[in-house]
Amino acid sequence: MVRTRLLSVLLAVLLVAGLCAATRAQWVKDGVSLCGATGWQVSSAIVADDSGGAVVIWRDNRGGADYDIYGNRINASGHVMGPSAGVAVCVAPGDQADFHLIPDGTGGAIVVWRDSRSGYKVYGQRIDGTGVARWATNGISLCGTGGYQVNPRIVPDGTGGALVAWSDSRSGNYDIYVQHVDAAGNLLLGANGTSMCVEPGDQHAQDMTADGTGGAIIVWIDNRGTSADIYAQRFNSDGDALWTTNGVAVCVEDGNQSYPSAVPSGGGGAIIVWQSTNAVTTFDAVYAQRFDAGGGVLWDPAGIIACSSWDHTSYPRAVTDGADGAIVAWYDFRGSGEPDVYVQRIDATGRTDLWGTCGVVAFSTGGESGIRRLLADHMLRPADCLIAEPTPARHPSIGQKGLCRLGIEFTGVPAHGSLYPAVGVSAIMEAMELLGYVKGLHGREFPVDDHLKEIIARSSRVLEQEFKIHDVSDILKKLSFNPGIIKGGEKSNVVAQQCTLELELRVPWGCPMGSLIADISAQARNGKVVVEETNDPSITDPSCPLVTITCDEVHKVWSGSVFPIVQWAASDARHLRLHGFNVIQYGPGEIKSLHAVDERVTIGSLEKASRIYHGVMERYMSA
Repeated sequence: MVRTRLLSVLLAVLLVAGLCAATRAQWVKDGVSLCGATGWQVSSAIVADDSGGAVVIWRDNRGGADYDIYGNRINASGHVMGPSAGVAVCVAPGDQADFHLIPDGTGGAIVVWRDSRSGYKVYGQRIDGTGVARWATNGISLCGTGGYQVNPRIVPDGTGGALVAWSDSRSGNYDIYVQHVDAAGNLLLGANGTSMCVEPGDQHAQDMTADGTGGAIIVWIDNRGTSADIYAQRFNSDGDALWTTNGVAVCVEDGNQSYPSAVPSGGGGAIIVWQSTNAVTTFDAVYAQRFDAGGGVLWDPAGIIACSSWDHTSYPRAVTDGADGAIVAWYDFRGSGEPDVYVQRIDATGRTDLWGTCGVVAFSTGGESGIRRLLADHMLRPADCLIAEPTPARHPSIGQKGLCRLGIEFTGVPAHGSLYPAVGVSAIMEAMELLGYVKGLHGREFPVDDHLKEIIARSSRVLEQEFKIHDVSDILKKLSFNPGIIKGGEKSNVVAQQCTLELELRVPWGCPMGSLIADISAQARNGKVVVEETNDPSITDPSCPLVTITCDEVHKVWSGSVFPIVQWAASDARHLRLHGFNVIQYGPGEIKSLHAVDERVTIGSLEKASRIYHGVMERYMSA
């Protein structure tokens, strides 16, 4: 969910990037405070107010353990229109969550949410441009029947009201129901709404778009078959389904489909994008399909692939391009394995090469656009930092080995292969000889103080148990290396004149980085060494408050022996420590499945991690 929300925010930023410089200049550095109340204000959402400003809502626990919903309005000049603590949207007992909002056309907004005051129900509220609630205090119930109502989605009806859809378990499994509420808060489809899909299996509402004629198109994940598929339905303001009963199949291919996103197209039609997981390879791909006003398919029946680099793309979101096409954003793992955000425009005919065959990078999580950019621009100030990366349950990570990435270009002397090694110098063999030298470096040990030696020894015992690897201490104490890519040669019967080697080394504590690079460079005969990236080994003081507080909170949840460890993997922690941050890593996840295609986390460990994070944050807030 966090990733899909990030893509939605990114697309919104792209669309409003044209605001004039004069307007931007009136906003203060580091942002304008919308709420100064005590407690936590989290999970915000925003819509335009039709006059250059915005309405923002958020979850708020100022009243105690339960989260309520508050909001505020800010104008185009950055002036907060409401009270400094915000306006209460709903402060009923129980948690209010999973909210969505639309402009109400008068400078306010209509909000819907999942409400737990009496089981999971869907409620709504209209807040006008002056911050006054126009419907009942704490919202109106959009469905009064039994079962649970969850996953609410909302679009404008074009007349000041809203069309709302949700997943509904009144019949046992989850079905799709809808409601039409007018500007005054009257329910136009009865007290309990009307059904759009009541097929066997669960249907989970995912996204909805207005159809341009006062109706809407709802898209959901459907489990009527043997796997998760995507279905959609168009309905009018009277709640009449306009497409096939129980929905039109968007994608029912083998494997699981997920994360659908819909945008209007062609007066009553829509473009729907989704993530499809191949049942054999388990690779993810982003697909798209266009439907006409009658629910007919306009592109390839199986959908079109939004990006030709299709094997590691996921979590798509879409906005309209204003010409019956769509702009699609997704997470993309084609490069270093870290997710970048790519975007592509798809026109009304289904062309997917308008911005290149693979889309264009909108945001990179590494390199110049990632954490190093934020640090270089002084957008982050030294502080205590907890990074939510997977670690063993009872052992937060306080340090990582160093990193050294080298690119080496070897030049040989060509000759006919039948004469080698008597004649010619093979660039490939030069690379192999250097790798032999690097392999020998693995046998070296480097001096560290007794305190760090004990931390490494304890870390080794933990990681041996987690990974079932014998003598992990060698990995932590010694230089490890990987020749990731070797390219070279011209033909099998010609002595290689060129060879390139991409070499990554993980550097232990006590190993001087400069001397290491100098030694390798000296051994690279006929080779040019280019240093691509270096980071010294790093560690956070295990006695600092960040470490002691985190370990204390872990012990409260997990009990048993809790202590910090160091690890061999690199992370953004190294960049933060270099700039004066105290950093600790702790998070849920099955360690043995890290970076695998089936990387996973149990719900139980996720819940426990959230309690630990909450405990750490409370300790810092009360300090």
